[in-house]
Amino acid sequence: MFWLKFRLFWERNWFWIFISLVGFVSFVLPIWYLAGMEESVRRYIIGITLLGLPTTVFGTLLFVV
Repeated sequence: MFWLKFRLFWERNWFWIFISLVGFVSFVLPIWYLAGMEESVRRYIIGITLLGLPTTVFGTLLFVV
């Protein structure tokens, strides 16, 4: 009985479970990792990432269009 309920739950909610896991891995784990670094290294990594963001967005839009 438990497995039938679990299967029904999984069939109805697999997408939202997947999105939640991707969100956790994409946002929480990098913040946790950066928290253990020195301040100068953390600022360098965040700066490089933010500078590369417009190029990444532009490349993605160019590919989609």
